[in-house]
Amino acid sequence: MKKINIGILAHVDAGKTTLSEALLYQCGAIKDMGRVDHGNAVLDFDNMERKRGITIYSKEVSTNYRELSITLVDTPGHLDFSCEMERTLQVLDMAIVVISGTDGLQSHHETIFKLLDHYQVPAMLFINKMDISYLSKDEIVEQIQHKCNLEVIDFSLEKDKLLESIAVIEDSLLEKYLETNKIDDQDIQLLVQQRKIVPCFNGSALKNKGIEELLEGIYRYHPIIEYSKGFGARVYKISFDEFGNRLTHLKITGGCLENKTVLFEGNKVDQIRIYQANKYEMVQSVQAGTICVVKGIPNLQAGYGLGFENNRQEVYLTSYMNYQIILPKDVDSFEVFPKLKRLQIIDPQLKLTYDQQQTLSIHAMGEVQLEVVKQTIKDLFLMDVQFMPGQIIYKETIRNGIIGVGHFEPLRHYSEVQLYVEPNEFGKGIEINSVVHQDDLSMAYQNYITKILKENTIPGVLTAGELTDLKITLIAGKAHLKHTEGGDFYEATIRALRNALYLGDSILLEPYQNITISSPNHYLSKIMFDLDNKQATYTMSVDTNGNTVFHGIAPVQYFQDYPTYIQSTFKGEVEYQSSFYGYKEVINQSNLIQEQSYDALADTNFPCGSIFCSHGAGFYVAPEKVCDYQHIVTNYKKETKSSHYTKMTSSDWDLETIFERTYGKVETKLFEETKKTPSIVPSNTVKSKPIFMFVDAYNVIHAWQKTKDVIFDSVEDARDILIEMLCDYQGYRNIRICAVFDAYKVKEGRGSINKYSNIEVAFTKEGQTADMYIERNMTQFLDEYQIIVVSSDGLVQTISLAKGARRMSSRELVLEYQHFKKSNATKIISK
Repeated sequence: MKKINIGILAHVDAGKTTLSEALLYQCGAIKDMGRVDHGNAVLDFDNMERKRGITIYSKEVSTNYRELSITLVDTPGHLDFSCEMERTLQVLDMAIVVISGTDGLQSHHETIFKLLDHYQVPAMLFINKMDISYLSKDEIVEQIQHKCNLEVIDFSLEKDKLLESIAVIEDSLLEKYLETNKIDDQDIQLLVQQRKIVPCFNGSALKNKGIEELLEGIYRYHPIIEYSKGFGARVYKISFDEFGNRLTHLKITGGCLENKTVLFEGNKVDQIRIYQANKYEMVQSVQAGTICVVKGIPNLQAGYGLGFENNRQEVYLTSYMNYQIILPKDVDSFEVFPKLKRLQIIDPQLKLTYDQQQTLSIHAMGEVQLEVVKQTIKDLFLMDVQFMPGQIIYKETIRNGIIGVGHFEPLRHYSEVQLYVEPNEFGKGIEINSVVHQDDLSMAYQNYITKILKENTIPGVLTAGELTDLKITLIAGKAHLKHTEGGDFYEATIRALRNALYLGDSILLEPYQNITISSPNHYLSKIMFDLDNKQATYTMSVDTNGNTVFHGIAPVQYFQDYPTYIQSTFKGEVEYQSSFYGYKEVINQSNLIQEQSYDALADTNFPCGSIFCSHGAGFYVAPEKVCDYQHIVTNYKKETKSSHYTKMTSSDWDLETIFERTYGKVETKLFEETKKTPSIVPSNTVKSKPIFMFVDAYNVIHAWQKTKDVIFDSVEDARDILIEMLCDYQGYRNIRICAVFDAYKVKEGRGSINKYSNIEVAFTKEGQTADMYIERNMTQFLDEYQIIVVSSDGLVQTISLAKGARRMSSRELVLEYQHFKKSNATKIISK
């Protein structure tokens, strides 16, 4: 029989576990369908799951449908357990994404589709609860296509309409359909496998409606998986049975695994289990395509590869909150730490730590996950623990590429390492490679350096935060035939990376989340004020009920308590959803760095400088002087272009993505050849254009604390303060400025433009917004001026970028003005 592993993915309460029950019932694997609310679902057998009515751990169960062997993997839907769901994607052949007809597309679904894209997993959709949905199937499909950029095909359409919808996906299919008036199942299978279409089915899992159609769709259109004859396996999960035995969950991706096989370094398979929910069968061997559980291998972790498979430990989702663990008074933290490390084996994202102050901390996604951790500790170790309020986990990266040098040469030791460190693409994590020839440094040493970088948590230099989104390239290294010892390259490698981070433009990152808020229109101004005040970037739309829906991203630090605030303030009329987005640059970094008070130069565990030797004695060289003492001189130049962090406003990641998708990728040379400036400037040199700055005035008022505090008492006073500021700024920079005030709601407003001191002040007319005014007017000045548009509004910035203008955020304008004002005051005092 052909085998396929299918994951059931969804937002919490979409009916994911109920769908699993219905599929098993339809295939004859169970006699009666269990219910989550009745606590008798086959796959939710854990006591905590039945008590809470949610899935916490992924489980698998196998069944047959005609000639197809299906392994269903039920995954958690709650946001706090998203990391558990992500781990299963490594072993899936296909996913069924469940969407509740009563809720429509949720923020978490967008994260699921991003993960499916990241792991290249084909998908089908099942729209559930259509028997009680007020949204039509077409409305939900349109939501998915619009927000997730997917080619969703409704497979409940009449045959002719269905084939027409599929035929237009590819020219070759369209030609075939026009000639033969048919499309083969194999053609549709290939489209699904290549992720060019997402088949959509609908019904009610609880009432067993639409299940047979979904199964038939799986049978006819599932991806065709081919496995190699050589052995390979992918570890995706570690768990423990009721006797404390360590269990390794894996998928065989090639060949065959037999019981008693020695996998590596003397580690032998004691047992092979095939699980059916909480029951299992022991087998002697398993073939490629099988998900199984192996007992007796102690050192494997989630993400490890066996045979021809490589390790894959970089993940998309990470825990972004840190909680200090409060132990009972009679418990020693040092003694209990090794026991609690078992939690991190089960879920690597928990990341248990023990610091010099004997404080135990754990990473987690939220309060619900903490409650589960607390109960797990009680069940395993008979110990009640508490948690301190959570702290945001900040990360660090670098803005531009730089070479870091690490040298370690005390008496009778020697090593030197040079690394080129540059930013990686957003969300890609850390990538490590080498361009050193083995004649210059042996492969054994190169592999050792790579291993050091992969397996050690080396902190950043701003707040000792975890590093992310970096490309690290070994560009040079040197050993001494007699004096180099094992630990020397560890010292040099750590120093090289820290040296690059210290000398480069390191930046601090904070977690952001996707937010969706649905609000009646009478709460509009309040919601907008909250979002602006909390540094959210968002767009607005209107749903079928006439409510305004806000979609955006926002810093987690400002929205931790916002769901509770919404429930208590808006009496259930406002709906709020969120999901993890990723890490972005902290807008006001200096204050946060100062609060953390981390001194990178004083950190003796991770030094930024190097040790050199002179006259038989080692001496310390500060990081900025290391290049003057280095022994290896390289002319390394980065050949390939690299995307890198640039100073951005809160919406720039999205704007850059939109712009590159529309106009192509903007490439920047990291290394430019230096050109000698001629001693005499030719008379025909082209002069640069003067600057014309358009200012989205009300946007700046809300971004500047001085005017924001005034505007609620008097709009006129806030306006006057801004105009005075722009007049001063014009004097500092000697550029042309036009401040545009949005008056589109002013009845019978005709619009006006006036000269105020040395700047122009424009008021838009009724029905005309500031972005419309700026778009129309800046175009006519592009030939004569360099245009700068000041606004933090995403639409205004997108228009500016597309038209060829430069953009500046409102906060950047305020900061630059304050800098000019301070510099000018210093000059006056010095005189």
